[in-house]
Amino acid sequence: MLKTIIVDDEPTITEEMADLLRNCKSYEVCGAYSEPLAALEEAKRIKPDCAFLDIEMMGINGIELAERLLSLNPDMEIVFVTAYNHYAAQAFEINAVDYLLKPVRSERLKKALDRMDLRRKDKQILSHHACTIKCFGCFEVFAGDQRIKWNRTKTRELFAYLLQCQGKSLSKYVLCELLWPEHPQEQALAYLHTTIWAIRKKFKEAGHEGIRIEYSDNRYFVKLDGVSLDVAEFEKHYREFKRTGYQKERLAALEYYQGEYMDGEDWLWAYEDRARYGRMYEELIDIDR
Repeated sequence: MLKTIIVDDEPTITEEMADLLRNCKSYEVCGAYSEPLAALEEAKRIKPDCAFLDIEMMGINGIELAERLLSLNPDMEIVFVTAYNHYAAQAFEINAVDYLLKPVRSERLKKALDRMDLRRKDKQILSHHACTIKCFGCFEVFAGDQRIKWNRTKTRELFAYLLQCQGKSLSKYVLCELLWPEHPQEQALAYLHTTIWAIRKKFKEAGHEGIRIEYSDNRYFVKLDGVSLDVAEFEKHYREFKRTGYQKERLAALEYYQGEYMDGEDWLWAYEDRARYGRMYEELIDIDR
């Protein structure tokens, strides 16, 4: 049974949704709320698997509520239920399962639930291949022994930039200015949404979920789990060598340096780090001279 919450500031809507969901054997309605903040507080105790959220509500809207719920449980499934169809792009950013327009018909709800079931099954059956990312030399990403093939250059560049900024959250407007400076903001945002979706889809198809692109407060950030990243290993061994002077750490760092950082790429944002890693490499090599 999937623990489910419903949040809508119209009590009649929450009752109708609860009745519809109670007819679905796999879903247990654990709470129906008209106050978003109360739902958020209760979610810490209930730990729901999925949430059906209205968007236009008093206090905090459904988009912000979804972000805060996902910060409690990134695996929570979100379905938006709204009377308005102009929030689709923002729902897309949250990576929601579906976007239902009121009044919700049982047949349409069933399609959303089928989509949610399929997505959860996909998560369970995907094999978690070890992922290896090479930034020294040619930029390449491998899931197991399968090299990720990028359909578009902007998709590849955006993922590379998110990697370089790992540990930082990046404004979607900054990303638009970086990758699509020649386009109006609305069009650039549409390109960004599509490109983020393409990255997520690419890793899902490759069977690797250790790379997550998360979204909160109009900002994106990448999280890595079970991923071997050569620049991270290089820096780790470099720091240990500087701290201890152990030759094994110096040699381990040198082993990871297989060419210039993002070699061959004309991405201006990579130049500074390319020069920095080059100086670190020269410092390690100079010891042998």
